[in-house]
Amino acid sequence: MKSNKPLVSVYIPTHNRSTLLIQAIESVLAQTYSNIEIIVCSDGSTDNTDQVMQDYCQKYSNIKYLKNIIAKGACFSRNRCIEEAEGEYITGLDDDDLFHPNRIEIFVKLYNNDDAFLCSSIILKPISKFKGFSLFKTKTNQLKCIKITLDDILFENIVGNQIFIPIKKLKSVNGFSEDMPAWQDYDTWVKLMVKYGNARKIEYDLYVADDEPQRARITNSNRRIDGCLKFYEKYDHLLNEKNKRNAHLRKAIFSNTKLPFIELVKYFNIEGGRNWLRAVVIKLGHKF
Repeated sequence: MKSNKPLVSVYIPTHNRSTLLIQAIESVLAQTYSNIEIIVCSDGSTDNTDQVMQDYCQKYSNIKYLKNIIAKGACFSRNRCIEEAEGEYITGLDDDDLFHPNRIEIFVKLYNNDDAFLCSSIILKPISKFKGFSLFKTKTNQLKCIKITLDDILFENIVGNQIFIPIKKLKSVNGFSEDMPAWQDYDTWVKLMVKYGNARKIEYDLYVADDEPQRARITNSNRRIDGCLKFYEKYDHLLNEKNKRNAHLRKAIFSNTKLPFIELVKYFNIEGGRNWLRAVVIKLGHKF
């Protein structure tokens, strides 16, 4: 029997993390919203991901499995999933993260066409130490949402790494930019808001993002400074004066550049206080 609820596609790129992948998939299967398809793309995995996914596909008709024979990056894998997706809406999940059981149900209820997209607050914690989400007791219509403007997102990525959006909107900006060495998520959120206006953030923790310090990730690599510089070069024309000052600080932070004290004084502002303090720490001889 065909569901009268809109289909929601969930894409999961993965690379050699079969044990974590299982936890991620199970968190989607445990959703209180029923009309979901799951699309997993293995980016050249050499562990037992193939077998894990074969078992899932045999058991669940709403799970699709794609594989890149050689690793081509997370953005390539995400875009493959987006092209295969059949949902009206789409959202993503990293292979080492988890969904709150009510996440998709809440997104479907709260999304409106005026939103560029929806996102939520997250729990940033090592998965190995995560003890489970708190019980959801608040009525959906009582959840607090904050508006995110283009100036807000250009100041800093307050969205995070995942959004909920009609798939046609995500496809209209060609998904994720595969030429970005880092900050690909951030770049995509800006592209969407330039085209579709404000987004909204649900101030409730509907996602846990793994913060395991030993796990390899792009944000710990030298590519992050390349991504940072390319991002600000791409969107410099959209930055107001406050955001330009903050961008100057962030470029210095990610490249571990010591700014002269006169520049630190010049670029101080309360909203960017955290970034300013990080720049001061670098000036005093410490690295991030």
